[in-house]
Amino acid sequence: MLKCDSRLIEQGDTFIAIKGELDDGHNYINEAINKGAAKIIAEYGDYEVETEIVLSTKKYLEEYLSNNLPNIK
Repeated sequence: MLKCDSRLIEQGDTFIAIKGELDDGHNYINEAINKGAAKIIAEYGDYEVETEIVLSTKKYLEEYLSNNLPNIK
């Protein structure tokens, strides 16, 4: 499961590091890995688990949600 809150990571989840106005999810990548994240989606870095580096994690999340949530009308 894709999660952006490291406190909610469970074994096998994917952690996406979102940069916010007050905090940066990249600061929590190691915590996510220690809690069992199997994959990291980030804008920079090299980590001990599978890692996907993207230009913008916010844009990645927007595209992921638009492709994986049912259309609500």
